[in-house]
Amino acid sequence: MQIISEYNTSERVQTVGQKQITVIDKTPVFDSEADRQQVIAGVENQLYRIFCKYM
Repeated sequence: MQIISEYNTSERVQTVGQKQITVIDKTPVFDSEADRQQVIAGVENQLYRIFCKYM
């Protein structure tokens, strides 16, 4: 799995109860659709391993 080094970021202020917090959304930027699919497959495989361990 490749390491993603570039992200599109956006910030917003959200109120939780009486407290305001800053929420930062980070969306990864991929060089190609193939890279994107490779990262998705890697994440799915890791999640499958975790769920198999506890099922």
